[in-house]
Amino acid sequence: MVDPLQAGIDCVEWRLEIQSQAIQKEEKAEGEQEEQLISLAAESGMLRETQKQLEKVEDLENRSWRQNLRIMGMPEGIEGAGAGSCVTKVLEKLMGGGGLRLVPGG
Repeated sequence: MVDPLQAGIDCVEWRLEIQSQAIQKEEKAEGEQEEQLISLAAESGMLRETQKQLEKVEDLENRSWRQNLRIMGMPEGIEGAGAGSCVTKVLEKLMGGGGLRLVPGG
């Protein structure tokens, strides 16, 4: 016959083993979630940096457009291959040939 005290101890040990397995399972899941969180934080940082870079590029493009000279009323395609020399000729003609010169980048 099984001693009632031993049966109680066996039952407690069995429950302890089940609880121990559940705790291990939860600890493993917690570790996986922590790794995912770290990965997401890194991705989030990269996305923020990418967004900043895109905003800088857009700003530079907008500034570039603001520096363009717009001449209204000129027929499309009149400039041919050299838009700079065409604009210089048109401006010289309009301003009386005052010796205009094209300054690149300025």
